[in-house]
Amino acid sequence: MKKKIIGLMIMASLASVFTACGLNNDAKDLMKPPELSINQEEVKDLVKEKLGSNAKLISPKRGENNSAIQFVDLDNDKKDEVLVLYRLENDKYPLRGLILTQQGDDWKIDEGIKGIGYDFDSILFKDITGDGNLEIVVSWDIGEERINKGLSVYKYENGNSVEMFNDSYEAFAVDDIDNDKKAEIFLVKLNKDEIKSKGKLYKYVDKKIKLVDEVDMDGGIGVHYSVKVGMASKDKKGIFLDATVGAHSSITELIVMENGKLKNVFYNEETESVDATFRSYGSVSEDIDNDGIIEIPLLREPATYENASMAEIPWITSWYKWDGKDGLKFNGEGYFNILGGYYFSFPEKWDKRITLKHIESDENKSGRDELIFSYVDKNGEKCKLFTIEVFNKKDWEGNLEKDKYVEIDSEADKIYAVSIEKDITNEQARKMNLNIDEIKDNFRIYKFKF
Repeated sequence: MKKKIIGLMIMASLASVFTACGLNNDAKDLMKPPELSINQEEVKDLVKEKLGSNAKLISPKRGENNSAIQFVDLDNDKKDEVLVLYRLENDKYPLRGLILTQQGDDWKIDEGIKGIGYDFDSILFKDITGDGNLEIVVSWDIGEERINKGLSVYKYENGNSVEMFNDSYEAFAVDDIDNDKKAEIFLVKLNKDEIKSKGKLYKYVDKKIKLVDEVDMDGGIGVHYSVKVGMASKDKKGIFLDATVGAHSSITELIVMENGKLKNVFYNEETESVDATFRSYGSVSEDIDNDGIIEIPLLREPATYENASMAEIPWITSWYKWDGKDGLKFNGEGYFNILGGYYFSFPEKWDKRITLKHIESDENKSGRDELIFSYVDKNGEKCKLFTIEVFNKKDWEGNLEKDKYVEIDSEADKIYAVSIEKDITNEQARKMNLNIDEIKDNFRIYKFKF
């Protein structure tokens, strides 16, 4: 039951971060330490003096740019402007943004960013016009259930910000998809009444942001919980959209551009859905092997779990790359131990006769999280290979049986250790087993972002 609850908790958490996830990695470089003769406390005092007690500083809920006060060079003059986000209670436009520009000893204050809704969902800085300056992309929570979103784009020029674009969306991405030095805006429009969905691409053309193309998408999804822009192949960018389907299942849609047109790679026009990437639980597309290309996760059950309930299965993640057409090519497997806080990548020599058993800490007599890997022979007999255990540091230091384990990693108050079976009589199982160096190479602590 706990595993089922954990699975549902993961899906609920993923759904709460469905936009602006992984879209603004390049903005890390923009948010450098301020080069101005002012710090955040002085900015707060200046804003308080300007706005009074009715204004409350607020931070965006998501993304890397998650401070109420942000320093960024918007107009490419090698000097940072200061963006200040705040809320005015009981105002027609409660969500506000000030842009402060230093002019000698004085400050020019622009108050052009105004929006309705409940929160700033995220803030991005992107060159949408292609002039080398950065536009401010603001996403707003505008619905009572925090599901409806709005997106605005502001141009900052000559000390003033002007809204260039605004629209609603269910999910979005802003990035240079076609490598023309201008960021495009991709919005997902979901009509749940008609079970229809469209992806719409907007681009700066003839001094305006215009709709330039659209593509059909799966209308049966619940919510997009992860959206990433990254390399789908060695020479082509893509938008990876992970979405819920039903109570706990999910899919990935991949949008690329071919000959100047959007293409939904896995979309089936006959069924008006995406079936190729369907999986039983939520998973997130990512560059799991750090080769610069994003992989898509599918899930499979290990051997010996054919008759188990879905909640009891320790799902193996199978990773696939886009094949450049409308299919997938296998790129390895591994297991995410969410409660243990790590990922274990399966070596190439392993086949589907490898199985595993996850014993959670509160189910284990030892009180430790335990992951057991075994080989299943042709008669269905299991032969244990090795076990990864998560120790509390105090328990590790006082463990009388410590000599049967080898420490493979550590963090904060945790020690990750492994015990390898020595007297294995099955010849094939011996071949499948790993030595301590191989286990270390395939193990990594993993920070789950939900």
